[in-house]
Amino acid sequence: MKIRSIAIGDDDMPQTITAELTAREAAFLAKLTGRMSHSDAEAVVPGFSAESGRVYSALAGEVFNRYYEDGVDDALRELS
Repeated sequence: MKIRSIAIGDDDMPQTITAELTAREAAFLAKLTGRMSHSDAEAVVPGFSAESGRVYSALAGEVFNRYYEDGVDDALRELS
């Protein structure tokens, strides 16, 4: 992964981070977040289950389901 840019907010803290992931990194992240239930995500970081779902939905829906017949699982097999 490469960090491409960091936008700093009025509080001098990062507000948005633009990162470049390899297909393998993105597939790993999609599989990890996709396997987490709402309660699992809450157990890992309370209050962040929605973020987990958004990460999975974006990667699976916009990338892996579009380019691989069996989505994330197919990508993981092909990228291994």
